[in-house]
Amino acid sequence: MTGSPAKALFAFLLALGLGAALPVLAQTEVGAPLQLPGVGEEDEEEAAPEAAGPQSVPMRPGAFDENIQVGVISSRAPTIGTLSGTDGLGSEIWAGTSATRAQILLNQIPVGAPSRAMGNLVRLLLLTASRPPEDARGGDPIFELRLSRTLDAGHIDAVPAMIGQATHLEGTPGIQILRAETILLQGGGAAACTNETAQRFESEEPFWMKLRAYCFAHEGLVPAARLTADLLYDADDEDQLFQDLLERLSGNDAVRVEGPFDEDLSTLHLAMMRDLNIVPSRRREGAKSLSLARVMALHSGWSGEEGHAFRLSSGEMAARAGVLGSGELLGIYEDVSPFEPELRTEQLSAAANAPSAASRAVFAEALSVDRIIGTRAETLSAALARAAETDMGASYAAALGRAARDMAPEETLAWASYNFAIAALADGNLTQAYSWFDIFNGGGAPPVRRVQALLAALIMVAPSERFAYWPDHALLWLGQADLGEMPHARLAAQLMWFDAMGYQIPTAVRERLALHENELTGTAPPPAVIGNLREAAQAGRMGETVAYALVAIGPGGPRAAHPAALAEAIRALRLVGVTADARALATEALLGVALDDVE
Repeated sequence: MTGSPAKALFAFLLALGLGAALPVLAQTEVGAPLQLPGVGEEDEEEAAPEAAGPQSVPMRPGAFDENIQVGVISSRAPTIGTLSGTDGLGSEIWAGTSATRAQILLNQIPVGAPSRAMGNLVRLLLLTASRPPEDARGGDPIFELRLSRTLDAGHIDAVPAMIGQATHLEGTPGIQILRAETILLQGGGAAACTNETAQRFESEEPFWMKLRAYCFAHEGLVPAARLTADLLYDADDEDQLFQDLLERLSGNDAVRVEGPFDEDLSTLHLAMMRDLNIVPSRRREGAKSLSLARVMALHSGWSGEEGHAFRLSSGEMAARAGVLGSGELLGIYEDVSPFEPELRTEQLSAAANAPSAASRAVFAEALSVDRIIGTRAETLSAALARAAETDMGASYAAALGRAARDMAPEETLAWASYNFAIAALADGNLTQAYSWFDIFNGGGAPPVRRVQALLAALIMVAPSERFAYWPDHALLWLGQADLGEMPHARLAAQLMWFDAMGYQIPTAVRERLALHENELTGTAPPPAVIGNLREAAQAGRMGETVAYALVAIGPGGPRAAHPAALAEAIRALRLVGVTADARALATEALLGVALDDVE
């Protein structure tokens, strides 16, 4: 094209019959938004309604067509997500955040951290019905990344619902693969080999070729399955685990499926192993996807020692991150536990000396079936002591609380009430937690450090008329620390979290405890993360704040994070209005302090 840009634009508009728009253009500054005649700010929404995608505009009769698509694109992308209204964080959570930064943060958020509070924040961030950042160019990469991370985070059922809302992006290759993976997780082979995954017949992408081969084998078309497998070899696909599973599925029982393999366990691997009733290698316990972990934990077809061990490891991974409820985890414990009441003493003794998922299952099953008050109290105490040594923490305590729900507070002795209060608090049963605390606090001379740890958690979890924080609490606790009843560093961490939640800490207490802050330990993020977290919160950028808070806490969860980093995350979340989740993080951390004091 030759000539000046203005002349070229004039010729283009004239060819489309839009010369009438030129006077408006001539009066518009370069880079300023073009406003059509007769459309004011108030009726802009009505004149350009929100649409799922480009809307076709007929060419002017006789106009020259050079494959130029003329369309009206909505100025606002549609909201996509399963959490709306008060259930979510708001449709504009990415307002003010660039698409590049949003993508980096969505890739960095820890989805498998041992924290149910963090798991809920991940759920809110990914599933809130929201629009992509304004510069996301249609939102395709952001939406695909959200879907991928949603599967990583274990929210399987949300993926097809979100894809159904994004009809303008449904044909995107990556989204089609995620949809097929969801079908595999939800229903397995029969569901994945239908017209819903017809792309497997057309694409030469390795995933679709593997699904094609799998469906051929699943339908008994062995020659076609093997031919497709040969094509994968020719394409230098090195997924030996898939090839071996395909051979077994094709009827070749001589092929042994054993590891270790270089490949990560995929949805196709899992579907084939379920079909063949093959237990995945124990070396694969650290599955990257919480969706895979949840499906594997709930697959009752795997039996025997290997099958039970794999279900337990997968279930605990999912429970730590909050995508498997305490009742579901307890159900798995009870389903796979070898506990036998007549061998109670020997089995519990062995479990206490060999902390493992199987041992935790034995304790949980014993607590569920035993009806003798004294032995139940002993079992709970031993089980919680094991929980304090692992990253299961509150998740395991919640499962034990569920197992002990039918235990009336007045039926036990004061010495065990501390442990029952922790289990009830972790399970969210506040009525029982309050009752157990009363028994513990009123029974003889309970250790001051334990009373303080439990009281702090009860105050934080749900402030009430009875369990309310007053500045005098901080002064009292400091006096107890001065008397050696608890470490000053522990109290410094606790009061950091209270301060982050907006509770008043007397100046004298702050100054004294500041001398012990160098004794605090934990994982701290780079200073830039804290700086960006503060900036995002002060500017009210919701999605950015939640994501940076998760990154600041880190993959180890609240118990492993440096107390100051956790306090920064709590403070930032409160600033943008995510107060309930900020409180849940603080409660988890305080509950961890109480668990650390279990003997």
